[in-house]
Amino acid sequence: MARRSSAAHHTRQETRSTGAPRAVRQRAAALTLTLAVSGLAGTMPAHAAAPTPVGCNADPIAAGTLLKTAISTASPGDTLSLASYCVYGYDDSNKTDATNALVIDKNLTITGNHATLKRTAGTLRLIHLTNTSTLTLDTLAVINGNPGNDNGGGISTDAGTTLTATNLILQGNAVGSAAGGGLYSVDSTITLTGGTIKDNRTGPATFAGGAYLSGTVFFHGVTVTGNRAGASGDGGIYQSDGDLTIDQNSVISNNTAAYAAGIETAGDSVTIINSRITNNTATENGGGIYAGANTTILIDSLVSGNTVTKSDTPQGAGIFVGDPTTLSGTTVSNNKLIGQNGQGAGIYISGSPLTAVSSSVISGNLASGQYSTGGGIHADSGSAFLQNTSVNANKVSGTGSFAAGIYSTNSSFSLLNSTVNNNTAPSTPAPGGIWTDSQFGTTAGSTITGNTPTNCLLSPVIPTGCIG
Repeated sequence: MARRSSAAHHTRQETRSTGAPRAVRQRAAALTLTLAVSGLAGTMPAHAAAPTPVGCNADPIAAGTLLKTAISTASPGDTLSLASYCVYGYDDSNKTDATNALVIDKNLTITGNHATLKRTAGTLRLIHLTNTSTLTLDTLAVINGNPGNDNGGGISTDAGTTLTATNLILQGNAVGSAAGGGLYSVDSTITLTGGTIKDNRTGPATFAGGAYLSGTVFFHGVTVTGNRAGASGDGGIYQSDGDLTIDQNSVISNNTAAYAAGIETAGDSVTIINSRITNNTATENGGGIYAGANTTILIDSLVSGNTVTKSDTPQGAGIFVGDPTTLSGTTVSNNKLIGQNGQGAGIYISGSPLTAVSSSVISGNLASGQYSTGGGIHADSGSAFLQNTSVNANKVSGTGSFAAGIYSTNSSFSLLNSTVNNNTAPSTPAPGGIWTDSQFGTTAGSTITGNTPTNCLLSPVIPTGCIG
């Protein structure tokens, strides 16, 4: 049978499928398309407005005024794009109100392009969020803010606001008799990804040199370093309330304060994951962390090289446990107490529970003054449960020092599949490993060995299984 021609096949197919002449169907299709396009115009979402460029000027104050005007005239949801590497300057002549260079009272995005907001003179903070606004920042530096005796030298956020920032630099900001040298938040949602909070400070009698945090806060890969606070403490971070998560290789280092040089937790919960708290220095207690939140949890993290220097009774160079604290896969090492009667170079427990599990390590910590105790852990009226954890190679030095591994008084202490080994104290008095005034709950599967001058001998109570 002969093959049908292509033209004949198409004609039959078209007639069968519509039952109408081709010309009529073409006009109907055109009309349908016109109606569809007309209808879509009213139903499709409008495209987001293109970013509004904000120019620069050789005079930083003139450039700052351009940005202030752009913020004032922007519509909610707009994006402002700053000139690359421009310095937008502010002094008392061009600030928005008595305290603030810039006030954000609507939802805005500011793309920084490595630009800088800078106080050049006067008394002012650089950014204030209010009116439940949401501000998104990207690749921007906020430096040298100083509102005097008002909270938040660089940025402050009112209750209900949201700040989301990527690669934000908060540097060299300060407050006087106030809190939050770099950042001050009140019941806000804060998310920082990357970036640095650096070299911010408070006055001599106040606290939270780097950041004062209240609300729901996330630090992803943020570095908090070189900040300092006064007699009230908290050189790097003070968490007032709410929930704080620090993760993705965040670093809290080289901060200084009287108390809690690295971070103080005082809110509902703090979770620190895969991060480092290192080389912070306090002059009272809590060199690295002062744990005072309802729950403080460290997972796969490092607390190392922190110091408390005090003439008498320095405590908790690594961690001061003031409320429930859990370590999982975390190392507390090479922290140091300097001063007589030192207590807990690695960890000091004050009336609260510590749980350490999953190959946590407490090692290489040193209480260097005379009559010191607890090179690894000092527990006073608290409790500790250590599972699969090592308390090894800690040291107390100075006349009358003892219990280089663990010192436990009026406390409940248990070891499960853990080690207390090779801790070192002076030759007298003993012991070098564990001193306790009550029997441990368990020492099952644990070893207590190689401590000098003794493992447990001369402790008021000898933990079950401890010999020598």
